[in-house]
Amino acid sequence: MKSTRLLLALMLATMIPLAGVTQDQDGSRALLDVGLEFPLVTFNNDGMLAYEAASGSLSINATPLAVLLQPAGPASPPISFGPGGSLSISAILDPLGVPVAGSISVSGDVDLGALGLYSGVLMTGEIVAFGFEDSGGPTDLYDFEFVPTGGALLFALNGGNIGVELTSESSSFEGDFMADFGGEAKGTLGRVGESVDPCVDDDDDDSSDDDSSDDGDDDSSDDGDDDSSDDGDDDS
Repeated sequence: MKSTRLLLALMLATMIPLAGVTQDQDGSRALLDVGLEFPLVTFNNDGMLAYEAASGSLSINATPLAVLLQPAGPASPPISFGPGGSLSISAILDPLGVPVAGSISVSGDVDLGALGLYSGVLMTGEIVAFGFEDSGGPTDLYDFEFVPTGGALLFALNGGNIGVELTSESSSFEGDFMADFGGEAKGTLGRVGESVDPCVDDDDDDSSDDDSSDDGDDDSSDDGDDDSSDDGDDDS
C-alpha cells in the first residue's frame, strides 16, 4: 500500500510544472527575456561566474561601471561608479537549474547629480526566476529576476523587480547542472517592467467604461429606433 502511494506521488510530481522554470516547446530551458528598462547599471567583463555541482552553488562577482537613468545623450551621459563598487549574485540551483534560493547585492558610490550622492548598499533582492541559454560555443547567456528588498537606490525601480542580463564569455557551461562550470561575467542590471504593472487597475476601469458606453449607446439607439418605428406604424 505504501509503495502504491509513493508511486502515485512521484507520478503527480512529474506532472506538476515547477515554479520559476522557463521552458521551450520542446521542454528545454530558455531565457526569461526580462526586457530591462531604466535605470540601467552596467557591469564589466572582469567579473567571474562559477558553479559547483555538488552544492548547486552559483556565484557571480563583478564590478559595476555606470548608471544610466534615461537614454544616453549629451544631456544624460552614463554616470560612472566610484572605485570599490561590487555586484554579487549568489544562488542555489537544483539539478535542473531551477533556483531554490538566492540573492543579489549592489554596493558602491555614485553621484546622481540633482538626485544626490549615494553610497554603500545600493540595491538588494531575492531571486524569483533564472534562465539560461547554452550557445554551444564559448559564450553563453543567463538572465535573472529578483524581488527588491532594500538599498539606497530602491526608489529608482519605481515598484518594479530587478532584472539582470548576463553574458559569460570563455564559458564552460554545456547545459548541464550536474557538472561544474565557469566563465567571465558582464552585463546589465535594470528594472523588469512587466513584473509589477501599475496599469492593471486602469485597464479594468477602462474596460468597464467601454462596456458602459457601449451599453448606453446600444440601449438608446435601439429604444429610440424601435419606439419611433412602432408609433409611426400604429398611427398610420
